[in-house]
Amino acid sequence: SVDRSGVWANGLYQGRLLSGDAAAGSAKLELPDGRIYEGELRDYDMNGSAVITYPNGDVYQ
Repeated sequence: SVDRSGVWANGLYQGRLLSGDAAAGSAKLELPDGRIYEGELRDYDMNGSAVITYPNGDVYQ
């Protein structure tokens, strides 16, 4: 898996890229607040279909 840390251009994202391509397509991200975003990205922004898992176990699609 891919593990990258940092801040994206224009402050759109902070956290770790766990897998995928941050520029476009699908990716799995770990956000600073503990949420996990698994879904589509466009121009380094969460955009499109996704599953978001919250630290308390709640899952939203």
